[in-house]
Amino acid sequence: MAVLPLNALQKTNQKQNKMPRRIWTKICGITNEEDAAVAARAGVSALGFNFYPQSLRYISPQETRRIQDRLQTEFAQDCPEIAGVFVNSDLQTVIAQVAEANLSTVQLHGDETLEFIAELHQRLPQIRIIRALRPEPEFPRQTTELIRQLLHEISDIRILLDAFVPGEYGGTGKRIDPELFQTVANGLECPVILAGGLTPENVAEAVCSTSPAGVDTAGGVESSPGIKDHSRIRQFLIAARSAQQPEQAAGG
Repeated sequence: MAVLPLNALQKTNQKQNKMPRRIWTKICGITNEEDAAVAARAGVSALGFNFYPQSLRYISPQETRRIQDRLQTEFAQDCPEIAGVFVNSDLQTVIAQVAEANLSTVQLHGDETLEFIAELHQRLPQIRIIRALRPEPEFPRQTTELIRQLLHEISDIRILLDAFVPGEYGGTGKRIDPELFQTVANGLECPVILAGGLTPENVAEAVCSTSPAGVDTAGGVESSPGIKDHSRIRQFLIAARSAQQPEQAAGG
């Protein structure tokens, strides 16, 4: 069965709000073909490849393309969404690496400005954009206002909320407070993805307490940075789906 894009899930849920939705899932920090294939066979919605050179999970665009080509051979139209994770790369680098890796999605995890994101969307309108944000607990409304500004420029942007840790761009294993997630996401007309510290053991509870449009994990399914535990990948996806409830709204 083909995996629906996240915005399609949102529309489906609006039309059939009495039916459980199939939550969007992403396994991030993929560094090798075997881990990617296991996640794809388990029905993951998207795979994340980290193009931030300082990351322990860094992978080159060329290797990402090689892995994706192998996945396309096995899965064809059922291939997961391929997301490249960028942290403060310049615009030309992002554009070049999108082409090099044949990405379907760009996930921006740094200090990228509204103007940068708008120009990226203008230059690559066919590419989905996920904007990762780490709301400070004392200033949740600032994050909500920033998201509204993004939506004014890019109506189909997706938002990922991660825990705020000073000086870090994610991947800390810290969880965002559920109330903070809901405060930021409440009323937003876009899909909001939950990330940060999610594991097979806690993802069901996290989904029930925040009602996100999707969930994203990296370290929660690893045996070591960049090396996935295949059993934990499967457990994570099963647990995330088991927590779905008919009344959940895809946008949080």
